[in-house]
Amino acid sequence: MIIQSTIFFICILIFILTFYTTKLSIPFFEKFFQDIPNIRSSHKKTKPTGLGIIFAIFSSIAFLILAIFLCIYIYWDCKYNKFHGWY
Repeated sequence: MIIQSTIFFICILIFILTFYTTKLSIPFFEKFFQDIPNIRSSHKKTKPTGLGIIFAIFSSIAFLILAIFLCIYIYWDCKYNKFHGWY
């Protein structure tokens, strides 16, 4: 039960960090990374581009944190609970 609540907490934390980091970095991306529309574009004004890199970075960090946590949990479970295989 503790492992599910920890994974849920990590996912919520990563979601909040991604949301607010994206929100705070929009002015920077609007200034330096603009998508200027052309004839084939569906928008008329310039839009910031490249914000997906923030999502990719935080997703990678979340994956690493979860993988490390699961490795530690499995090691601890095998060492102290005398795990002998699937029942």
